[in-house]
Amino acid sequence: MYLPDGNNGALGEAGNVGPGGVNWNAADSQENSYVCYAWPLRNDKTGARAFVTSEKGEIFQTNMVGTTYDGTNSVPAAKAVYTGNALVSSLGIGAGGGANDGNTWVPAGG
Repeated sequence: MYLPDGNNGALGEAGNVGPGGVNWNAADSQENSYVCYAWPLRNDKTGARAFVTSEKGEIFQTNMVGTTYDGTNSVPAAKAVYTGNALVSSLGIGAGGGANDGNTWVPAGG
């Protein structure tokens, strides 16, 4: 899961959120914006797709042809599904959607 960092980037769960690491200017956007990915623990063994959702409530999936994600070895970057900076640019959805990770993300269950 990633939240806006207040500088057109994102903070992941492992980010520095302790004293001195909080950007209070980002608090308002963090209440209204996030991106959350799910991917297999072992690619092609426990699954072969990755999923993403945001504050909009839509769920998208990819078969990970461009970039594969696997447990803690290969984790999606905050901007993987976006066409530019995470959380502030458009989602790169569909064939030729221009997602940063090179994958084709499509609506899940469609």
